[in-house]
Order: sequence, then structure tokens, then C-alpha cells
Amino acid sequence: MESTLTSCSKLACATALSLLLCACASLQQAGRPSAADTTRAGSNLAASDDAKVFAPNQEIATKSSIEKNHLAVSYNLQVIPGKQEQLIRISLIFRNHQKAYRHIWPHITLHDARGQAIKHYSMQQFVKMSARSQWANMYWLKRSYRIPPDGIAIGELVYHCQQINFPMKLEVRIGKESFSFTAEQQ
Repeated sequence: MESTLTSCSKLACATALSLLLCACASLQQAGRPSAADTTRAGSNLAASDDAKVFAPNQEIATKSSIEKNHLAVSYNLQVIPGKQEQLIRISLIFRNHQKAYRHIWPHITLHDARGQAIKHYSMQQFVKMSARSQWANMYWLKRSYRIPPDGIAIGELVYHCQQINFPMKLEVRIGKESFSFTAEQQ
């Protein structure tokens, strides 16, 4: 009797799990934008490129770092070519070198070699055009961070422009401190 109950329980669990996985797969496919939606949003990335560039477990290699008042800011800039426009992925790492928690509100600006401001997507625009909500939920630059002692926070933004003109100026303002970087062509 006990063996029969265990077998029935296992069968019921397996059936429920299969139904749940099928439902999740259907919802995931239904939530994805079509190729026409992606082109309208301006991304024009192939799905395979999108998966490689915005993988949730990708390592970030920094280009440069500046430390002021026990806070280090590092960045990485990655150009992602597209058919109609270029995308620029900016990764920022904030390191708190204090022995206490630190609350920061970062403000980011990016200008090309001609001094023209480059606009970034909002998180909602990015998720709509690329369907990489897991990556965006993990890494998209937040309005503020509470960084533990000797801890880090990571935030990323995706910018878009017709043509990229290097060198670019990246400015990260946190309170009264300004962290200015010059990004050269890769």
C-alpha cells in the first residue's frame, strides 16, 4: 500500500511539473515580440546576438577606474552593431571602500566626440525591444544603491545612435563627485 501511494505521488508530481513547464514555455513564447516589433523598436539585433551580448551571467571586464572619497567607479563600453543604428552597452561597477554602508544615486551622461548627448533606452523600452527581461532585472542601472562595506554594485545602460563618433565622454556623477572617463574606439 505504501509503495503504491509513493508511486502515485511521484506520478502526480511528474504530471504537475510537466504541465507547469508546458504552460511556462507557452507564456514565454507568447510574450516575445515578433521580428516586426523588434525592428519597430529599433534594436535590429539578431536573436543569437541578443542572447550573447545580454547574457545574465556575463563577466564584465573594466576599461578604466577612478576612486574618490573611498568610492571607486569602473566602466566598460561595448559597441553592438545593428542594421539601422548602433547600440552601446555601458557597464558600471561601484565599489565601496568604506567600513560602513554607502547610499549612492548615480547620474550618467554620454557624449560623442562632437559633444552631442547620446540617449539611452529606458528599461521598459529595452525589455520591449529585446525580450531580455532577466538581464534587465539583474543589471539595469537603478536610481540608487545601498552598497555594503567593501561591497560592490553593478548597473548597466544601453544607448542608441545612428553613428558612433569616438572618443566618447562618459560622466558619472554621484553627489558632489564627478567621475569622468574618455572612451576610445575599441
